Amino acid sequence: MTENFTDIRKDMKALALDVNSDVELLFKEMADVKRKVNKLEKK
Repeated sequence: MTENFTDIRKDMKALALDVNSDVELLFKEMADVKRKVNKLEKK
């Protein structure tokens, strides 16, 4: 194992941040879709 734990931790932290931003984006998109559906249902 050539990588030290600091590098592994940095990689894990970057991966976690990527996952968090993907999840937030997904929730925002879902909220937009729900708003559009609500507008359509009101018509």
